[in-house]
Amino acid sequence: MKTKYKILLVLLSLSLIASLYIAQSYALWSYTAPQTSTNSVNSGCFNITYTDTGSSSLNLLHSFPISDTDALRIESPYTFTITNSCSINTEYTVTLNVINTSTLDAANIKYALVPNNDSNPTAGKFLSSAPINSDTNNYDAKSTIKTSYKLASGVLAQNGTAKFKLYLWIKEEATDSIKGQTFTSAVYVNNVPTNKGVTGPTMSQ
Repeated sequence: MKTKYKILLVLLSLSLIASLYIAQSYALWSYTAPQTSTNSVNSGCFNITYTDTGSSSLNLLHSFPISDTDALRIESPYTFTITNSCSINTEYTVTLNVINTSTLDAANIKYALVPNNDSNPTAGKFLSSAPINSDTNNYDAKSTIKTSYKLASGVLAQNGTAKFKLYLWIKEEATDSIKGQTFTSAVYVNNVPTNKGVTGPTMSQ
């Protein structure tokens, strides 16, 4: 019995070590691609490309309060595409990161993140109601981020793409107290290879 116990203990120890090694190796593939005109990341297994409309930072569509209806009529929202060139599926999260130089409270900001195949958004959401993304360890210039909001997530297949349009505006009910305040933000996409099936995009509620 003692011999069997020792053998079992050794096997359990080896299994635990193997599990830890796999977890650590898997974590090494995690990468966050910050908003740039074109940002390609090559890391052995996968290559994810983030392409946007060319803006280095994301600003409000208008500097004055506006209704949802008028805001969503804007012809040129911020547009970006995520492309997965990995040999396996990749799980991604889209976040909007408020830069710490911003002075306008997120409670005054509304947004609509729209998958590109949905051309008729009808309403916006308050940015302050979006889930907080607390894991920014892999983000470039993370010290410049005041708050990170999770806007969407999904799983892309090999060579799969996800296209989005992002609208940002000041809520219609905002008062004159916001005069002179500023809001600046940046879109980040965090991704990691996965064995999960293709899903999404799932938009934050």
